[in-house]
Amino acid sequence: MGNEAEMRALLWTTAIAAGLYAGYWFVGSHYVLQGAEGALAQLKSEGRADYGSVSLAGFPSRFDLTIDQPRLMAEDGRLGWSAPFLQLFALSYRPNNLIAVWPHDQSLTVGPETLALHSDDLRASVNLAASSLLPLDHATLDGRMVSLTRPEGGALLADRVLLASRQAGSAADHEVALVIDGLSVDPALKKIVDPSGALPAKADQAKFDAILAFDRPLDRTLTTEPASLKAVRDIAGHFGWGPVQLDLKGDLTVDANREARGKLDISARNWRELFRLAVGSGIIPAKNAPQIEKLLEGLASQSGEKDVLKLPLTLSDGLVRFGPLPLMPLPKF
Repeated sequence: MGNEAEMRALLWTTAIAAGLYAGYWFVGSHYVLQGAEGALAQLKSEGRADYGSVSLAGFPSRFDLTIDQPRLMAEDGRLGWSAPFLQLFALSYRPNNLIAVWPHDQSLTVGPETLALHSDDLRASVNLAASSLLPLDHATLDGRMVSLTRPEGGALLADRVLLASRQAGSAADHEVALVIDGLSVDPALKKIVDPSGALPAKADQAKFDAILAFDRPLDRTLTTEPASLKAVRDIAGHFGWGPVQLDLKGDLTVDANREARGKLDISARNWRELFRLAVGSGIIPAKNAPQIEKLLEGLASQSGEKDVLKLPLTLSDGLVRFGPLPLMPLPKF
């Protein structure tokens, strides 16, 4: 009798626990779905997003959210993204740890061009701090066999793209790191950037690190109160492709008009090879090449190494300048 009573008690306890857990999932799924639909509707009303439908599955242990036909765009319409779907996964007992999975094919809009983004696998893990506003603690995006293709042909390819972010002292500051392995271009584009075939098939590992300082934490209120970038500190980048080696350092601030101000130092080792590539691809007109090369030789002589060209650049008033000379316009941040 005692064993039967214990068994009945165990069965009742298990049934009650299962019922409570199922109830928790249904209540939690309601708020997850309601929150996602509310955030998307808010973005849609502001003209910053669009979508087809939102659905939720995963009972009883996960919240699996699927957004069909998502689309995001910048306020000025110059940047945009769209995909057939986006999936977000979370364990129901750890909803602040998310996994995002993208489809193999997506679209990016940059100015007047729409680029095709393809990947064999593209996913991200996002960890939010366990507080009421759920500020971003750290995140990692990992893409394998990634390509970016223009409509008229020409593609950038990479074996792997890894982007990581973590809080840097406060919830409003994030240290970011970008690593690209096996960067290459397709034959059509290589004929343009490297007509003489001087570069190897793939570039060295490319790296970029910086601290992004925002005006507020990156938390769940971003859909109603977007954060503004205030500074980019401790910039450090390296890119090498065959004999050409480029290094980047600097610090920037972003003013109230969303314009960047600051200094960037670019160091180019074996700069003559880079110069020949620029002339061969038509970036530098051949008729101006002798005068420009002589100017660069004079600048390189100041570095103490004739094969190293150092360019101190100034960013202000929406322009990148080398000394008093404007080089290119800057987008707003």
